[in-house]
Amino acid sequence: MADFRIVLSSALRPEGVEQELEWDPISSRWSLSERGTGEMSWVNCGDPSAKQLQALSEFFRLGPNSSNPRLLTMSPKQLVDWHGKIVAKATLRALQSPDGGKHFLVQRLEGQHWLEYGRTKNFCWIKGERVNDERPISTPTKRLQKQKSS
Repeated sequence: MADFRIVLSSALRPEGVEQELEWDPISSRWSLSERGTGEMSWVNCGDPSAKQLQALSEFFRLGPNSSNPRLLTMSPKQLVDWHGKIVAKATLRALQSPDGGKHFLVQRLEGQHWLEYGRTKNFCWIKGERVNDERPISTPTKRLQKQKSS
């Protein structure tokens, strides 16, 4: 089961097909999954192409020449850490899920706001939800607090 997903832009996928890059913590590997528009089931398609690997690099802001195959085996947390080493001011941060899971949430600075990506322990996917900018990184968002108390 995937711990993290990145939706590929329409420029990188065939027409009528949805594609995502998924991090699988059991295999410690990124893979490509797809489904036809309107279909319910996702199909694992194996390793991403070089262009799709570049999309992974772009999501984690690793620079224009970071399509290294080594990316396939780096977790979201490791990719965020790498980003922090190669830029003067980090615009990504990772925190362990506050709802008791072992997975990480990734936050990206977009303009003046942090957007969050990842999943909850119940596999509800978070794909760019705005984070309350005033909270410290180690405390859960209000959304996750509400889910936990439910």
